[in-house]
Amino acid sequence: MPRRPLLVPLLAGVVAAGAAFAAVGRAQAAPVPGAPVVAIDPGHDSQDVGASASVGGARLVEKDLTLAVARQTADLLQQAGYRVVLTRQDDAPPNGSHDVTGDRRVDLADDLQARIDRANADGAAVLLSIHFNGSKDARFRGTEVYFSPDRPFAGENQRLAEAVFAAVQARLREVGVRLDPRGVQPDKALGGGPLYLLGPAGGRIARASRMPGALVEGLYLSNADDARLLTDPRVLQALAHGCADGVAEYLGPPARQAVVTGPAGANLRPSPLLTTRPLAVLPRGTPLELAELAYGDAVRGLSNWWRVDWDGHAGFVFAPLVTPTAPAAPAPPASPPPAQAPPAAGPAPGLPERATVRDDDGLPARLRGAPSRQAPILVRARPNEQLEVLGTTTGEAVDGRQATWLKVRRGNTIGWVWSPLLDAAQGG
Repeated sequence: MPRRPLLVPLLAGVVAAGAAFAAVGRAQAAPVPGAPVVAIDPGHDSQDVGASASVGGARLVEKDLTLAVARQTADLLQQAGYRVVLTRQDDAPPNGSHDVTGDRRVDLADDLQARIDRANADGAAVLLSIHFNGSKDARFRGTEVYFSPDRPFAGENQRLAEAVFAAVQARLREVGVRLDPRGVQPDKALGGGPLYLLGPAGGRIARASRMPGALVEGLYLSNADDARLLTDPRVLQALAHGCADGVAEYLGPPARQAVVTGPAGANLRPSPLLTTRPLAVLPRGTPLELAELAYGDAVRGLSNWWRVDWDGHAGFVFAPLVTPTAPAAPAPPASPPPAQAPPAAGPAPGLPERATVRDDDGLPARLRGAPSRQAPILVRARPNEQLEVLGTTTGEAVDGRQATWLKVRRGNTIGWVWSPLLDAAQGG
């Protein structure tokens, strides 16, 4: 039988961790089958090059910068286990010079519509469009992130935008870039109607995106100081890391299960720091439960860690030493307790015994540890799955109006779900 890990403080050096990572390599960092799809949109192309600037004789063009950052972002997300699609891979307009809006002409709307269509066709869970800003006022600088408030999932749009903005700011600070934040703003603040990739169908938008989305403006090419920063590869890397961090924070882990694949196993540490004494040494093949993606000490340029649960113990494992596995199938409805066991507590008077997860634009309902979006995600329930209802309470009003949350059971997990994501009438 396999050797069980030892729950004693075991010393392991940084050199050993680095050697293990070198042996694992990038081949182990493959997307998880069934993991959420992330659509990354590199803004602009040869049809519309976007903003530009000259710095020390070098020409910076928005279309080139967006593609470079988008590719890095995609790479980071794939390493973390997500599936990723880029709406363009090169300078060519994604619509291939065809009329895709049906208005019998080919223009910029077809270029943008093709990007939405690609994200929809691939079943993306989120859409992130990457841009760099320009303004007639050269004093403007810093990062902005936009979202559409005019969608049924407006609250999700804003939460994604806030997660990306916070992560980008944090990554920029790591490389010494500290700017007064421009902040998260609704796209209607720009005037002229909603942004094409984010807004609802109607007017110039032939078909709307079917997933939460945000548009990030990294820095201002029209500002000399911002443009100078964009000549530094570390700044571009920070922007890519921030975009990936924000998406990962929004989506949660791409899978709930993983297995240790480091040739020499992996250290379970109390924090994502190489200087901490390991709680245990986990042999290759050890199964783990993933809780969330974290960031800590870097080994050979990578700083991704997983917060994991192993055999009832929580800790952190360096991400390249772990391979997420396919998400588990939906849990069956909870079986009734054995006759000899005490009866399980039923729902409060007036509540149904079961509820059905709505098809929230294809998004899973999150079971959280408390009735708030700030509470940790315990598990995700798929559309049309039935959950046992245990109670109700008043919590965070996700959309600013509805504050009712239901306490539910999914298999062996009990958590809180925002009530508009459940159809109690179908669960009885």
